[in-house]
Amino acid sequence: NMKTPFEQYIEGVGTVPSWGLSPALDLMEGISEDDCGPDAHIAVVGECDCRHVLRTVAKGFAHPDRNTTFYLVESQPEVLARQLLMLHIAFDNSLGIREATELSLELLGNLFLSSKAYDYLASAGKQLVDLVSDFKGPLSDHIDFDWLKFKEKDELEAVFKTWASKTPADMSEYFDRRLRRYYEDR
Repeated sequence: NMKTPFEQYIEGVGTVPSWGLSPALDLMEGISEDDCGPDAHIAVVGECDCRHVLRTVAKGFAHPDRNTTFYLVESQPEVLARQLLMLHIAFDNSLGIREATELSLELLGNLFLSSKAYDYLASAGKQLVDLVSDFKGPLSDHIDFDWLKFKEKDELEAVFKTWASKTPADMSEYFDRRLRRYYEDR
């Protein structure tokens, strides 16, 4: 039973996106206060990672009088969870700039984590569970889950609990299986 090239591609690559393909943009660049007033509301749909949000926040000094609200919309809870993890790292005052950068890159792009990143992921998972369930934690002043349904909150919490539990995963086996499905018999 031969699969179409598209079916083969989807089985190999997967359906949960890992990161976007465009450079990070300042979403407020070129928008004047006359365009949107003192409060800017930006919907970020299907971004896969929070590069545009982080870039816009980092460039916030260019628009100090403006309050910017982002609405992150993702179809999979794992993708939104990963965005929240990246924001958690960005707002973690206990990390230095270099440490936060290295941690972000490792958690975003590596299949195999160092013990330090693994421990940080477990700790962040616990804090993010508290954020979703009790609105407590370092991001509680910056994140609002009122737009999420209870089911979506539960799905996010399940992802964070998986991270917090330090559930072992044989990533070599998962990666091998995925490649075998992608390449099939040749």
